[in-house]
Amino acid sequence: MQPGKISNNKISDISIKGINGGFVDNSVKLAILTVVSGYLEDENILVHGERFSNTNFLNNFLSYVLNDKRAAPINFDLNIKFDGYKTKDNISSNDYDLFLPYSGGADSTAGLLYALDCGLKVKPIYVAFGQKNEKQEIVAVKKILRKLKIKPTIIRIDINNYIDQEWKRWKMGIIPARNYLFAAIAASLLSKSRNKNSQVWVCAHKEEVDNIHTDKSNRFFESCSKIFSEKYKRSVHVVTPFKNVTKPEIISYWHKHWENKYNIFVEETISCYFGNNCGTCKACINRAIVFTCLGMQIENFKTNPFLDKEGIIKTSYIDKFSSLDNERKLDFLYALHEQKNVLPKELKRFLDLNYKKHQKKVVNRIKLIKKGSHLK
Repeated sequence: MQPGKISNNKISDISIKGINGGFVDNSVKLAILTVVSGYLEDENILVHGERFSNTNFLNNFLSYVLNDKRAAPINFDLNIKFDGYKTKDNISSNDYDLFLPYSGGADSTAGLLYALDCGLKVKPIYVAFGQKNEKQEIVAVKKILRKLKIKPTIIRIDINNYIDQEWKRWKMGIIPARNYLFAAIAASLLSKSRNKNSQVWVCAHKEEVDNIHTDKSNRFFESCSKIFSEKYKRSVHVVTPFKNVTKPEIISYWHKHWENKYNIFVEETISCYFGNNCGTCKACINRAIVFTCLGMQIENFKTNPFLDKEGIIKTSYIDKFSSLDNERKLDFLYALHEQKNVLPKELKRFLDLNYKKHQKKVVNRIKLIKKGSHLK
């Protein structure tokens, strides 16, 4: 499969397996090229396919997606063009209600269980493209879907060389345009669903639906829906079911309602960006905070996340504390308080200065989380 070019670099012979006999439309080609352009830090994309209706909109939106202020190594201003190549559409039809990009993580697994609760016929889609935790994610995906008696759809795209070469340039293990790639593949499959009300769920929770997370923001969901609806000439809604629910609230609901019903436990999911429970990446730290809020034992991390060896708690929580949502502030303070015996000096000082100011709100917040009723 030849998706196109980035500047003078012909990006050819990228195999894609597990989808439509290898057929990839121009929407998925553009998504793949956007990820690669993020890693190559190159803004000139030529898609081997037919032109979209509004390339200015695409340029602005996908530049925005790549310009994650937490992680992007440069400020992107994309120049997207199409060479007009036409391909024969050989995508088979289906009758799914929901197409779910599925990683085996806590958020997407919660989305899967919620969809089953809603009685939806769901197609979970795992996309393997060389991410550092791919092997561990696939193990989790297969194990969970086997228990649910759902056949996994695993799609493989061989762009791992680009990721291996440029991984460290993107901070905190963040993958450029990851959710756009997932949404594009899901929308391609949705385009052939006989159910005209099918949706794509990208399972971001309340704390992530903001402009800091450029591939989980309101703009992201609205723009994806617009792009794919125009592309496929049918209504395509890309949404998150957890827009108004925080992660601790989701996991609390899971404990009370889904563990016994589905025999799926949050501990079976994978979060670590590197797939080894490093305890130092942001995913491990966020997971440890959530688990602590719920009174769960934090897992066997290589390094205790609350030691903050890479300074991610400091940069992502302490330095930005005043701008965090109230729920996230209170969850963070509670987690620090519960783990105070292992905190390094700087985190202890922060806790001493802030916990008493918010103590009553923290206590009430934890009581509310543990009711586990937020998804009713």
